[in-house]
Amino acid sequence: MTTTAPRRHLVGDVPADRPARVLVVDDEPAIREMPEPALGCDGFEVRTAADVGEAVPMAREFRPDAVLLDVITVVGDLVIDEGGHRVTLGGREIRLSATEFALLHHLGRNAGRVVSQEELFDRVSRRDSAGRSSMVEVTICALRQELDDGGAPMIRTVRGTGYVLEPAA
Repeated sequence: MTTTAPRRHLVGDVPADRPARVLVVDDEPAIREMPEPALGCDGFEVRTAADVGEAVPMAREFRPDAVLLDVITVVGDLVIDEGGHRVTLGGREIRLSATEFALLHHLGRNAGRVVSQEELFDRVSRRDSAGRSSMVEVTICALRQELDDGGAPMIRTVRGTGYVLEPAA
């Protein structure tokens, strides 16, 4: 009789010919390496990255089934504190409206992925409005003024699709 370890399914179906793949992203090495032994013992294939800039190309090649992402490190010096409803950039606190915070938080949770205007509006507003597009555009503009500070833009427009939060270069 042959026994095999149980397969762990994370998101959707994992092909039977390979273990489930997990990408762990965190800027602190001790935290980044902590889940690897446990996940490896459970049959997962694990890779790690220090930040989103390193993780995005790795994810394209590795094709993980799940990603453990420390959203606080999504753009290096940008810290999004959900519990405290605070944002800091390079140690400087940035005061945001509730709408700006909600939009930035959602972009941070989806760093590196294009998020549509419709999805952003649904996340930051409970109202049905004819001004969906302009509300998101105005909020993005305000966030860019606060975040970019003369540097490379962190929020990039993908024409006809939406917006993406990218790591600072």
